[in-house]
Formats: sequence, C-alpha cells, structure tokens
Amino acid sequence: HLEHYDFELLMSGVEAAARRSAVPVALHFDRGANLEAAVRAIRLGCNGVMVDASQSTFSDNLTHTKTVVDMAHACGVPVEGDLGYIPDAADINPQGGYPATAPYTTVAEAKGFVERTGVDFLVVSIRAEQSCPNSKAKLDIQRLRSINQALGIPLAIHCRTRLDDDQFRRLIVHGVAKINYFTALAEAANAAISARAKSAPGAGYLDLVQGVGAAISA
Repeated sequence: HLEHYDFELLMSGVEAAARRSAVPVALHFDRGANLEAAVRAIRLGCNGVMVDASQSTFSDNLTHTKTVVDMAHACGVPVEGDLGYIPDAADINPQGGYPATAPYTTVAEAKGFVERTGVDFLVVSIRAEQSCPNSKAKLDIQRLRSINQALGIPLAIHCRTRLDDDQFRRLIVHGVAKINYFTALAEAANAAISARAKSAPGAGYLDLVQGVGAAISA
C-alpha cells in the first residue's frame, strides 16, 4: 500500500502511537519486496521486517530472504520469511472459492527454508489465505501441526477469511504466533463507510469516515 502513503511521514505517526500503547507492540514492516525496502524500514523505526519473495521460485525466495536476514540480524532485528500462497482473482473457483491446485507449504520445504535462511518466523499456507465469503474456512490443521513440530519457530498465516474462536485457538496451539488480519478489518471499514453513506446522503468525507476507527476496534 505504499503508493497510498508517504512511508517516512506515516512511520513518525505510527511510532508515536506505539509509544502511547498500554501493551507491548512491534512495528513490523510487512511484505517487503527487496533488501532496500527492509533497510529503509529499519532505519525509519521498524523492529521487525518481512521479506516476501513467495511468488518467486523457491531458490530465488531463499536467496532474497537470506540476504535480508543477514542484514537485519546484524541490526538485532528479526525477520519473517514467506512460504505462503495468496491466490489472486484468477485462481479462485467461483463455485467453491478454492483454487484447483494450490501450492500449500510442505514440511520438507519449510524445514529446508528455515535452516538455510535463518528466518525467525515463517508464513505458511494452510488454506486460511483463501477467500471463503459464503462458507467456513477449512483449515489444514494436520499440515500446520506437522510443520510446527518440524520447525519449532513461531509461525504466521495470512488470513483472508473469517475464523471463529475455536479455529483461532487451534492455530495458536499449533504454533501460529502472528495472524495477518487486514482483510476483515478492511471489510469492517468498508461497511462503516457504506452504512454512513446510506444513512446520510451527501455527507462529506470526514463525516463518512468518522465511524471507521470504532468499527475496526470492535
């Protein structure tokens, strides 16, 4: 989303908000495209970075990630690697919502990737990253359990569908320490704006977005 924001200005505000927080927080740079992006993020105050080369070949992903790990670890900053898979619109089956063939994370590739890159956290694919607007997500908990037992490091998932409390608990029990939840928060923001637009036709911009913070908080 960096095309929508001035990253340097935004980080100043985020850092100020983090200092006000009553609970421990991290400023984590998500979906970094390359080494230069990770360097800039750390210089501007991020104390965690992610390198996302998951759309590259396994070999290229490994190489790019290892480069970021070496740099970030020298700064005392942990790195999140990505072996996850996020389907785009062309991958989605209109009937079932699932891609016909999705490259879900395997134990073997996850183990080799962590050993060779030294990442501190790893994004894995267990079907939570698929959009299922009309049905409950069918998480591959057995795959998650096997990966967790093989790696022993905190795992992360990209969650593009709504999960219930029991599903969240099962993820946590089996090693998931970080859940990317932007999609549901964006949906909450969209719903708040849409509801305000319907109830107050002709409302100005500031009036339309006034309820967004409360909707996301809820």
